[in-house]
Amino acid sequence: MATARSLSSAPAASANGALPGLRTEQLPLRARVNGWLESLTRQVEHSTMLSSAGKAITTSVAKLVPAGPVKDLLSGTWLGHPVHPLLTDVPIGAWTSAVLLDLAEITGGSRGAARGKSDMLVGIGVLAALPTAASGLSDEVEDSILAVGAAHAVGNAVATGLFAASYVARRCGHRTQGVALSLIGLGVLGTAGFLGGHLSYRKGLGVDHTVFDEPIGDWTAVLAAD
Repeated sequence: MATARSLSSAPAASANGALPGLRTEQLPLRARVNGWLESLTRQVEHSTMLSSAGKAITTSVAKLVPAGPVKDLLSGTWLGHPVHPLLTDVPIGAWTSAVLLDLAEITGGSRGAARGKSDMLVGIGVLAALPTAASGLSDEVEDSILAVGAAHAVGNAVATGLFAASYVARRCGHRTQGVALSLIGLGVLGTAGFLGGHLSYRKGLGVDHTVFDEPIGDWTAVLAAD
């Protein structure tokens, strides 16, 4: 029976994701894409400009939203875990659905119904992005991941701006321009979402790091009680 190889005995990958003795072009496509993404993320993490921007953002937010009821509301203290991941589903879902309806219209679907609904979803996504961004900015970020946090925030802000411009263009009758802005916005949103996933799943932002700790059982007295 085959046994799984331990991670500690596996050869270490290089900076571009390639294993020793293998050229990048010899790797499967999935491994190459993973290597490119790792390299890109590493460059973002070590960006001094983004790190400085992240520090400025967190400092400003801390002054605007000090510890208290508003901070607790945005951070999800009342929920028991960060509220930001929950809120992201609304703008992401609305904008993705809008783009799908736009594509259905382009490919010859029901033009009238799809057009009105896609415009509405773009507007809903823009409105929902505001509390979503506020909740994300309220999360406390360690210095080591400030650069990625800043890139994530800036990417989401750019995506929101693109969808807002798309909504305005649609309302003004410039539908082709509006659809194009939505497509670009969805691409930017996906990139920012990838960085958000890196923050949560690779860096543990917003994760309870004590969840797997064993509970304390019996106490052992080391000093005599007075």
